[in-house]
Amino acid sequence: MTIPRPSIQEALFSFKAQISSLQEWLLLFFGGLSATIELIPNRALDQRLSVAALGLLFFYRTFQPFCRNFMSEERELWRVGVLQQLNRMVKIMKWLPATPVVSTIQERLSANDYLRDMKFDFEKGDLVLENGDFGTVKGIDAFIQKVVKFTLTEKDKFSYGLMNKIFQASNQDEFVAEAIDLANGLVSQVLSDSKPGSLNGLGHTIEAIESIEKTTLNGKDFLLISLRASGVDHVLVIRVPYPWW
Repeated sequence: MTIPRPSIQEALFSFKAQISSLQEWLLLFFGGLSATIELIPNRALDQRLSVAALGLLFFYRTFQPFCRNFMSEERELWRVGVLQQLNRMVKIMKWLPATPVVSTIQERLSANDYLRDMKFDFEKGDLVLENGDFGTVKGIDAFIQKVVKFTLTEKDKFSYGLMNKIFQASNQDEFVAEAIDLANGLVSQVLSDSKPGSLNGLGHTIEAIESIEKTTLNGKDFLLISLRASGVDHVLVIRVPYPWW
């Protein structure tokens, strides 16, 4: 039988309850010791000191093992509770299909042929300056930037948007459902102005989506989209920051 571990709230409740019991015990002990000392005449200072010393020795020998057990138990409860809380906060989730979701679009556009575009920092939400001028990307970097851009663009507001509710998924089942929807959107995207000789849309370049994962890096949440693209001989892992807006 597996014994369920306490949550951090349960650990704190147990800690407070034991602290309350400990406070009551200490009040009774030292109250009794003080009353005993008060019964000894003021002039009998040696007797008072002897009683106080014996009382403290008794307290030390009685309290030491209790304190050791108390602290070790509460430390373990606290550790388990904190770990559970961290797991809930980080919430690593992953969609890894048995077979990748593939594009069925025949007209292909190599990732290497993506035109030059302004470089954008999606974590900061601003254009990137390089050597006093606006930075640019082209080829594979421009393709990667478009994947991030379209994934972070709301589908119900823009025709090229692919953002669904994957960023709000709170459990594995929700995440998988949204990941499948996003993968299908990525491999099938063809923009309205796409035409032979001027292909436009990620579906012309993405060959397959192999996995989508939520992870946390340096305290920030990201989607990691693993995909294969035309013109690239290895799997690209594209990091999409969770929206900050």
